Amino acid sequence: MAGIYIHIPFCKKICSYCDFYKVIAPEDKSSFLETVLKEASLRQNYLEGESISTIYMGGGTPSVLAAGEISRFLDSLRAYFKVDGDCETTIELNPDDVEPAFLNELKSGGVNRISLGIQSWRDEDLKFLNRRHDSARAEKALKDSLNSGIDNVTIDLIYGLPGLSSQAWE
Repeated sequence: MAGIYIHIPFCKKICSYCDFYKVIAPEDKSSFLETVLKEASLRQNYLEGESISTIYMGGGTPSVLAAGEISRFLDSLRAYFKVDGDCETTIELNPDDVEPAFLNELKSGGVNRISLGIQSWRDEDLKFLNRRHDSARAEKALKDSLNSGIDNVTIDLIYGLPGLSSQAWE
């Protein structure tokens, strides 16, 4: 059982808690994608025919890419590697980037799992974390994701923020 993780480092805004490599440089998206696909091409024999059971696009914020870029990217990975027909294909999404049309395009491109970066349902926590969305936007993004036809939707929440009481967490 093998998997592919692709780190998409682009963000529209830097969150205060994130320790992952990230940049605000949208002009670099195309060259980055071309470089990663070239790397995939060079390594297509690395797994010696072992099949891929999971593809995970994390970040950064993979949802800063257009759905067409994501689909093209996934199509290329499927061309270079032996990908299981039921491969779990996950993308991390920022609630601000979630729109029904975008979700439909992701599903058509083969995404079958969404990891939604809500982080908190409390607006004061979201401000502290320097998130782009508020709790109302997070709720809408979750509803849209659940209604997208993509059956596997998870959310990320952050526990243990400074000053976060058990009552506030609940």
